Amino acid sequence: MKKILAILILIFTLQTPSWADDVRDFQIEGMSIGESLLDYFDKEQIEKEKKSEFVYFYKNNKFMDVGMGGNKSYSLFKKLEIYDELGAIIKPNDKTYKIYAISGQIFCRDDFNICLSKKKEIVSVLKDFFGNKAKLHVWNKKHRADKTGNSMVYATDFSFKSSKDEISVAAYEWSKKLQKEKRWHSNLKVEISSEEFINFLQSPDPYSY
Repeated sequence: MKKILAILILIFTLQTPSWADDVRDFQIEGMSIGESLLDYFDKEQIEKEKKSEFVYFYKNNKFMDVGMGGNKSYSLFKKLEIYDELGAIIKPNDKTYKIYAISGQIFCRDDFNICLSKKKEIVSVLKDFFGNKAKLHVWNKKHRADKTGNSMVYATDFSFKSSKDEISVAAYEWSKKLQKEKRWHSNLKVEISSEEFINFLQSPDPYSY
């Protein structure tokens, strides 16, 4: 049975690190990497969302980030229990709509310290849960998607011996300029990423500007 990667569920249902054998066994709001968006939505819904003004295309259209949410304004409507919004990384021309990364976001528009506090809480639970099966990489730096250098990301990545996929818990503090122009809201993001998408993000300049 797949495990739900969400702080409230983790606290009350996951009891032993021996359960954490494969990153792909974890879910965010019932979804995980390696699956297809077609398992959850109709092709017409997905294609409509791909045309949304809020979709983000990475450099050279290698990947795109499509959003899912719990109200009818989303083409990809999905009832959410933990997060304010979901994001799925797919390839624009892939007709299988394979998911290369899946994330859940909690917005903190009014107080970024809320995101930092929740991040600390989630990381603590995950550290206890994964035990010595995961290595931690903690990093804080300016986000490369903001050429002004005024946006920050505070992240903790979990990497595993059994695969090169990763789980990340990161707080994104977007600049006022990007919040106004692109309507990107500061948020806490819990993300499961495939090795292929991770390698892409580690390339010299993966973002579109």
